[in-house]
Amino acid sequence: MKPQRKWTIVWLLGMALLVSGLAGLALAAGTHYQITGWSPGKRVKGTFNSQQKTFWAGVIKMKELDSGGNPTGSDIPVFCTDLAHTTHKGVEYEISNLTMDCRILYILNKYPPSEPGLTNAEAAARQAAVWYYSDGFVIDPGDPVASRVQAIISEVEGITNNGANPELACQAITPNVPDLFIQKIGGVYTLSLSPDDPPPGGLEVTVTYSLNGGGTSQEVVILTGGPQTLNVPNNAAGLHAEGSYPVPRQLGVILTSIESNRQKMVMAQDGFVPVSTDFEVPTAVTLASFRAQVSGSEVSLRWETGAEVDNAGFNLYRAPSALGPWTRLNPALIAAQGSAVSGAVYTFTDTPGSG
Repeated sequence: MKPQRKWTIVWLLGMALLVSGLAGLALAAGTHYQITGWSPGKRVKGTFNSQQKTFWAGVIKMKELDSGGNPTGSDIPVFCTDLAHTTHKGVEYEISNLTMDCRILYILNKYPPSEPGLTNAEAAARQAAVWYYSDGFVIDPGDPVASRVQAIISEVEGITNNGANPELACQAITPNVPDLFIQKIGGVYTLSLSPDDPPPGGLEVTVTYSLNGGGTSQEVVILTGGPQTLNVPNNAAGLHAEGSYPVPRQLGVILTSIESNRQKMVMAQDGFVPVSTDFEVPTAVTLASFRAQVSGSEVSLRWETGAEVDNAGFNLYRAPSALGPWTRLNPALIAAQGSAVSGAVYTFTDTPGSG
């Protein structure tokens, strides 16, 4: 038993590690992680680089390192890749910006090493399925876990059109999240989720809107269930709301060793799906008449509306022709006086000079 144990450790040394984090676990950029052990798992037989090989396959465990370089916190269960290399306890890793293969990410999400109660056989089968995509490892048909490995691979192949579209595996694990929805009823804006399914603790949403006097403003709200009334002015315009909906796992994070001649690790950790919506404030003005009368160097403008819906006011522009250029006449918005059931009369005197 002792020689077998040593042989197993040799084949673990330096392998790229595929990490699937515990629910809620988030790795931090700049933090180092260290291999601390392995289990559950078992040895499996298969073909690698056109040769028959036997590897220990299963869950490898890591821990975050504190400022003193000591392992701390909960175990981070991982799978490994890169069967051409080795690793051992104590090897350190950090987050990289490399992109993970969608098929591996699918396995990490659907069949994570962090699942409680994994048997040695199931852990080995999940690891071997990862190796199929990372290293071209083909399980021996006579191996006790071969049928389970093939079942996982067949599932992935079915999703990706037999590997022709690997990106479909990422789409398959992208969760459906609620849509943001803005309404304006009776001059009051409300924000809600559709369907109404906020995450635990609520969803933080930033609402940005335009001001009629120029510029923009923001409001941050927490959706915990049901419509949320916004403190947005009645005459605001161009509302935009956005937030990040948390989802369990899904995001692939690849880590690389800080030592030379070592390989990479990847993990699937909790992620976020961006959600957003826009709301353009509808306005409707029924113009009953518009008249311009010249008197010397002045032009008297008079217009009358029949009805005004959500109208903030008017701006007047002048141009020498229909092609422009256009010059704004009023220094400030001419405030609306009408309503949805009745209009109003407005006047303005322009002094165009030679224009």
